[in-house]
Parts: sequence; C-alpha cells; structure tokens
Amino acid sequence: MFKNFFSIFILLFISGSIFYAQETQKLVNIHFVATHQNQKINIKEQQFVRSFFNEASINCDFDQYNVSEKFSPVVWHTPNLEKAAYSLQMRKCRDRFFNTSRPIAPNDFYVFVVQRFVDTAIHYYSLKDKNILFIARESPNFEKNLCGALSLSIGVEMILDSTKTFELSKKCKEDLYAANSMFQRFDDFENISSNNGQVAQYFWTEDQKGNIIQEQHESIKSIYRPTKVNDYALYLNLKNPLIRPFVLNQKWIISPLHLLVFSILIFVLLLIRKRINNTIRESRWPKKWRLRLYKLLIWALTSGAIFGSYLLIDVLYTSTFLSKAILDDFKGYSENSLVKEIEQNPAFLLRNAKSLQSQIFIKKDKVWTSYKMKKVLYFEEKIQGDKSTLKFLYSTNNIQIKGKKLPANTHYFVIRKWQNGKLLKVNVYNYSGLSIDDKFGHIDPIRRILLFVNGYRPVSLASNINGHLKAIGKNGTEFPNSKNILYNNDRFDYWTPWKNFDQKMIDQINPSEVFYADGHHSASTSNYASTEAFILAKSTYPNPCKNLKRHHCFYTKTATGKVVPTLSLLQRNPNRAGFDLRRKNGRIAGKNLLSILNELPNYSQNDTLFIVAHSMGYAYALGILDVVQGKINGGGFYIFAAENAGSGKVNASYWKEVWQYGVLINGLGKVAPCLQDGIAPQVIAKGISADQHVNFPLKYEAKLGFSNSHFIGNYDWVFELKKGKKGFITKGPN
Repeated sequence: MFKNFFSIFILLFISGSIFYAQETQKLVNIHFVATHQNQKINIKEQQFVRSFFNEASINCDFDQYNVSEKFSPVVWHTPNLEKAAYSLQMRKCRDRFFNTSRPIAPNDFYVFVVQRFVDTAIHYYSLKDKNILFIARESPNFEKNLCGALSLSIGVEMILDSTKTFELSKKCKEDLYAANSMFQRFDDFENISSNNGQVAQYFWTEDQKGNIIQEQHESIKSIYRPTKVNDYALYLNLKNPLIRPFVLNQKWIISPLHLLVFSILIFVLLLIRKRINNTIRESRWPKKWRLRLYKLLIWALTSGAIFGSYLLIDVLYTSTFLSKAILDDFKGYSENSLVKEIEQNPAFLLRNAKSLQSQIFIKKDKVWTSYKMKKVLYFEEKIQGDKSTLKFLYSTNNIQIKGKKLPANTHYFVIRKWQNGKLLKVNVYNYSGLSIDDKFGHIDPIRRILLFVNGYRPVSLASNINGHLKAIGKNGTEFPNSKNILYNNDRFDYWTPWKNFDQKMIDQINPSEVFYADGHHSASTSNYASTEAFILAKSTYPNPCKNLKRHHCFYTKTATGKVVPTLSLLQRNPNRAGFDLRRKNGRIAGKNLLSILNELPNYSQNDTLFIVAHSMGYAYALGILDVVQGKINGGGFYIFAAENAGSGKVNASYWKEVWQYGVLINGLGKVAPCLQDGIAPQVIAKGISADQHVNFPLKYEAKLGFSNSHFIGNYDWVFELKKGKKGFITKGPN
C-alpha cells in the first residue's frame, strides 16, 4: 500500500512539474517557408532549434510551407547590412506569401529558406523585433545560424561561435524569455505603395522627339507610378548660384535671389525716406507734422511690405525656379533607384504639399528632369499604320469627360487615342491605372466607411525600465512620426494581433470599405513630453494591489525615498502644442481620405463614416474630421483610451453614436490609483456627456493597471455588450 501511495505521489509530482513547466514556458511558432524544392527543415534540425530555445524556457512549434516557384531566384541579392531594411527581392517574396491569410500573432515567426546569397559570407538576414527572416540553406552550421537568426528576430542579438556544442549563458536565457514584441513583417524604412497622398509621382523615358518610350507597346506600363506621397521633392543642387538656397527647411527657403530683392526693396525705401526728410526740413511747422505722420505711416507700411515681399518672392521662387529641375547628380539612374534617392538623399528637400498636385520625372539621354504639375495629366497616343507614339501634353486641375468639365478631387491621367488622324476614344485612369471613365454617370452607391486610427507605436512592450532601455538600444528611441498616408490593411499590426480586434469591429459595423490611418507621433507630443519622463513614471508606479477589494496604493515611495500621492506621478497637464500638431497632421490624412472617396466627384456626400480611435489617434482623428465634416455623414465615433482627451472637442451633433471607453481618474466611476491608465490618464472628452463615457466592467478589474488599462487588446469586452447597454456599438445592416 505504501509502495502504491509513493508511486502515486511521484506521478502527481511529475505531472505537477510538467504542468508548471507548461504554464511558465513561452511558446514560439516557427513557420519555415521554402522558396525552392528540397529546402525542407528536417526533424534533426528542428530538434536542435527546440533544444536551444528550451534552455530559455521557450517551447517551439514548427510547420512548413512550400512556395517554390519558377521565378524564385537561386542566388539572392545581398541586403544592405548598414541599414536595417529588407531588400526589394525579400519584400516581394514576403508580400506574395502574405497575400493569403497567415497566422500573425506576436509569437509567430516566418523563416524564408533561400538557396544562398550573392555574398556567400552572409548566412542569414534577420532584423531585431521583426517576425520575418531569411536564411541560406547552403550556409555552414545551418542549425546554429538558424538559432542566431531566430534569436535576433525575437529581440536578442547573440554571437554564436563555430563550435558544434554550446550553451546559453544565464543572461541570454533571461533576455530571450523577457523579449516581447508585436508581430511586425515590414521594416521601418520601406514606403508601402499608396493610392493616396497629396502628390502623385510619375516617371517615364522620352526619346529625342519627346515621344515616351513604350514598354511592351502598352501606354499604361510606360508611365511608371510608384506611389503617392504627401511631400513635393525640391532638388537643391541647382547650378545657378543665384537661386541655390542656403537656408532651407519646412518653413523657410532663402536664396541669394531673396537677398537681392530685399536689398533692392530696402534701397528704394531708403531713397523715399531721404526725400521725405529733405521735404520735412524745408517745410513749415504744420506741414512738418503732417509729413512726420506720413513718414510714420510709410515705415509701418514698409514693415508689412518687406514681409509681404518675402511671401511673394517665395511663391514666385518655388513656382518658377523650383518647379523644374535638372537632376544632374542622378544621370543614368533607373526609376526605382531615383525613387529611393528622393526619399533619402539630402539633395532633395521634401516639403509638405498644401494641396493636390503631381510631380513628373522625365528621363531623356539618361538625364532626369523633374516638373511640378497639376492634378490631371493629359497624354496623346497616335497610331499610324503599325506605328504608335505616346506624348505628354499638359496638366490641369479639371477633368473633362463626356462633354462635362468637373473639378478634380483626386489625381487622374487621361490618354486620348488617335488612329489614322481620327479620335478613337478618351480613357480616364486613376493613379493605379484602372479605367474609370465608364463609372461616370453611374448611380452613386451609399457606402459605410470604417476608419481605424491607431495611436503611439512603442519600440518595446517590456514591463520594466531595463526592458525599455534594451529596446531603445536596438530600435532607437522612437519610430518616426506618421507619414499621414491611409492604408487598406493593418500596416503596422496595431489592431489585428490582439484577438483580431479590428475584424470584430468590422463584423459589428459591417462597412462597405475599411481604411487604416496612422496617428503615431513622438512621445514629445504627449502629456509626458518625452519617453524618458514616461519610462520614469512607469518604473515608479505601483503594480495593481493583490487584493482589489482593499487597496493600499494611494501613496507611493519614490526612488529618492519620498512618499507622495500615487496619482501625482501621472502627468495630467495638457500638452496643447503636441495635441495640435497631431491634429494638424491628421488634416493631411483627412484630405487623403476625401481624395480616395471622391475618385468620382462628390461621391462621398451620401456615405457614412465610422471612426475607431485609440490613444494618440484621438487628436489625429479630430484633424481628419476638421477636413471631412460636411463632405460625408457621421455614423459612429468610438474613442478608446484617448490621450489628452481634455484638449480638443467632439462635435457630438455630427454623430449618430459616440462612445468613449476607458478608466476615469476623477468623478463617478473612478478606480483606485493602481488601476489607472498611466499612459494616458483618462478624462471625459469635451463635447460629450458622462452618459457617453463607458468604464471597464468590474469583472475585468484584474486586467487593469498602468499599461493594461490603456492597451487596446484589453478592450475586447466591448463586443460582449448587449443591445440597449451603455457602450453598445450599433450593429450595421447585413
């Protein structure tokens, strides 16, 4: 009997140990993607990887995909090792693979197995905290390189020696287990091709006669359209010293021409002043005072004239001298290479465009010339016998179709096709190259438009200051500010990884079209005003009390030993300047939204807009609304954990439904200090009532805390609310 009891005890102990290990182990799903035949990762190699990560209490699950195709290269281009960016070849392969739905949780990692790189010394290419990596099948010590590449993707850089046996240090184990990130398949430098932006870029090559050289005898393919952007590219390496700027930024461009005009203006004013002074000396007393008053008025007008002259010169300068530029430094460059140079080379100043416009780049005799153009480009294609020529004619801000002249609300290009001297047809294309002339005159469908506006995108989701500092060392302090472009998917994996939050919202609202706006801006625009202040507050702030029914978190001892009220650690003074900057940039996204929705003039008038905004996205969403209100109907505005909600104001009368979700720091329904939203302390947004604010349900109190109360993934309870309950999101028609 004792023997049986002892056996049962041992069995229970082992079972408990296994259960505990399973509970404490971190799971990573590793998906191998073969780009060629015979690249399958065998059982032995999988076991090696599993044993490597098991040392850090990380359990690995594996599966394999085969996407080998005839056009997949055997030898892959060597990526730029000085810049943390995937090569164009890698991006194309990745994008083809993700055209089909794939798992994209934070613990999913995709290993693309290629044959080899041009530089055979490169065995793998992996970016820190990105879930996509590439490894050469022919690399020596394949299993070890695979472990190194995966470690880097998970977030920890490891230098693995060439010996066959190795073991992880205690620090490496801790770092691997503590690493945490969102699913990221794009690098931080790539510009995703966009069909929206204030500036449409066009590239083509011409012969000596000005005819566009046609690719595969197709006019559409001959006009290269890489992407729309929000900035006009000014070329600064101008040969004429008189117009070459020496002061340049987003606000000011000053060249010797500006100084020359200023000097002439001041010289003329001094002559006028001298003449008035001479007249005053020769005049009698009453006339002297009248002349002195006249002189004072002249100087007041002079001050305005000097500033006005700068504005006039600037308009003439940018519209005349900088509207055309010969790009001597980029002779022989391909279209793709020039696009990259425009994005990165300091020879170009990217200046925010105030309105819709086009910029064309024409290559002739290997030399590129850029021109500033209007919204609509007109081309002429002539077919004479078996010969075809294509020429650019002019640009305009109007679109003429079926005898009607209408103002253009987006970018178009028009090709007039002639055959043997007779006009065959006129085709109107959108920027993507889709013919839309047949759509004119059709019934305007009523659409439901859903727009997600994300907030701040952190470089790390670590729960302690050391984790934050490590992430900053790897990724930089912050990601760049939003490019103010709209996307038709969750470009930054902000919503989807958290139990498909966006899809649940889509299912509830049932929209016709869905767009994603990026409201991310630097922490300097938040109430904390810097990442350092935020990290300090987070590291000092108390964790949630263990007993949520008896709180002891009302006072906190700081690092200096001083005891202070816990809520005083939170930054609640509104940063109006930061809020206004986000709102201002949101207006650019608003213009882009209208451009998309009004591909056919005034097509948004009968549409209805629904906005889901989180955190910093609240200010950004208000900027979008500054532009679109009056041009589209308001449906629902759903505000989650708004940052600096006390600034700005919701126009509640515009919407059929407005809800604000989050924990309150004051008033009815406020929660204990340890459960507060420390990232963005919550107040009711101006313009809405307390009845339109929804707190976390009491049953979810265990989810709350400094970061958790702000985290969008913890707001999925809104989909459990029943019709008639506060915060219920009205379900859209099927």
